[in-house]
Amino acid sequence: MKTVGDRIRHARQQAKLSQKALARRAGVGTSTIGSLECGRSNSTTLLIPIAKALSVSPSWLSTGKGDPKADNVSSGTYAQADNIEELAQQIADKGIAEIAQLIGLIMECQATKKRP
Repeated sequence: MKTVGDRIRHARQQAKLSQKALARRAGVGTSTIGSLECGRSNSTTLLIPIAKALSVSPSWLSTGKGDPKADNVSSGTYAQADNIEELAQQIADKGIAEIAQLIGLIMECQATKKRP
């Protein structure tokens, strides 16, 4: 599986979900799932909710590397902290790949924010 879309489709089929069912679980539109699977969209901001809905690792979904079930986020809160320092430590404990993914997601969120 070379692309994110291939991995989404594979995991969705393994979970015996339709695109509509996955979209509902992930909180996105059915057309979004179709666009991701066909490669018409490559939005990384949606990987965590889709990974959670599929019970797979966001890292595997993004890169295709590692165990699809390792570190999946389906079992609850990804990270929770009382302050930003505690949150930073929790994310740092997850490793460099997770840090890089988080930075990418933050940058994408900032880029898509509406500017006044």
